[in-house]
Amino acid sequence: FISGYFGWLLERLATQTSSLQQFFGAIVVVIALASTLAAKSLRNSSLNVLQELTGNCDNNRLQRARQKLSHIVGRDVWLLNKHEVLRATAETVSENSVDGIFGPLFWMFVGASLWGFSQKLPGPLALALAYKASSTLDSMLGYKHGKLRWLGTAGARLDDLLTWLPCRTVMFTLPLVSKPFHKMPALVRAAWIDGSK
Repeated sequence: FISGYFGWLLERLATQTSSLQQFFGAIVVVIALASTLAAKSLRNSSLNVLQELTGNCDNNRLQRARQKLSHIVGRDVWLLNKHEVLRATAETVSENSVDGIFGPLFWMFVGASLWGFSQKLPGPLALALAYKASSTLDSMLGYKHGKLRWLGTAGARLDDLLTWLPCRTVMFTLPLVSKPFHKMPALVRAAWIDGSK
């Protein structure tokens, strides 16, 4: 709520009547919106892992790939073989593309739609920042035992709730860029089955 409220305050700054306040407010809002998207860092991080696995992948390169992978996943990667490193990289890109790109874009769209009714409502920045905060809570506070278990569970459930619709939207839109087109229904069906697991 604090992150969303902060975004809402910045949006208020951008919608003031003073031209100077609007100008600087709009710049701040655009920069803040861009900060909620992680496309470049996700791409670079995954390519860093893949570069170590191309060509002749000896033990040194596999070890460097594991090290680079450990920067983007939360699991123990030190015993993974080359194929398991590739799989872990693909899984983290899939998951983080929703968390870092499609989820924030979805909530920006919802916020922009709310502004169609009233600019006093939370807008794109407020909702994108609230979404990113819930995603961060889920990944950073994963307590599974002890007195703080409620905190880990609450963050995970909130993230699940806010990610549910963006994730399904991605499932139906990503096959549009795949070829051949006649395989789109099979891809959506496979994503639905895998996602339900």
